[in-house]
Amino acid sequence: MKNDTNTSVNDSLLSAFDAIRIVSLPERTDRREEIIQEFSAFGMIPGQGVTTFFDAIRPSDAGGFPSIGARGCYLSHLQVLRQAHAQGVTRLLVLEDDAMFLPELRQASRLLDFCQAEGWDFLYPGHYLPSESGPLRWIQTDANILCTHAYALHHRVIPALIGFLEECLERPPGDPAGGPMHLDAAYSTFRLTRPECLTFRASHSLILQRSSSSDVSAPSSAQSVIPPVVLKYCRKFKNWFRRYR
Repeated sequence: MKNDTNTSVNDSLLSAFDAIRIVSLPERTDRREEIIQEFSAFGMIPGQGVTTFFDAIRPSDAGGFPSIGARGCYLSHLQVLRQAHAQGVTRLLVLEDDAMFLPELRQASRLLDFCQAEGWDFLYPGHYLPSESGPLRWIQTDANILCTHAYALHHRVIPALIGFLEECLERPPGDPAGGPMHLDAAYSTFRLTRPECLTFRASHSLILQRSSSSDVSAPSSAQSVIPPVVLKYCRKFKNWFRRYR
């Protein structure tokens, strides 16, 4: 993303949150450099102000989860929530280091007032649900939401969510009440069992996942046949196209 000197964090959705945490493995310097570029367009520098990296956890085994990466993702986000609760964070935005800001995020100031109010528990500025026509707005939803690359939590829901995630760790895989599972499935299960939990998503996604090699999913078939340097440039073109189409 090119740096847009006309864009200010004060005019964007990012200003609604008093803490922004980027979940990132320290060794994935490629992803860290790319997410730093995303924030630079808003005059923000991860590591300064409200935005900081969280060094993601890489466990030694799957421990009942679908994969080692899925367990690491789950434990990392859980620790982010624990820290935010201990620090008294009011409105927390959690991003993964493959988050990619779409241009519309710069004109999302109309969403700010709602974010700063008290009438929500989960917000999803980034998602893969179908876009809704009309002006950009928040839409209440009870749908399952895949991926956890860009979501926000109000402080009032964080303690209960921490408790639920910790309980799932104590149960066996496949337990009807919820055991080890992908983080997005755990969040959907939590929301399903708590109808009082208010979830909203942007009428169209403002933050996508950048195409890059995954630490959660298994290697793709393309990775086995396409040279890494060619795959790198293919991903760059794909990301450019998805951002500006």
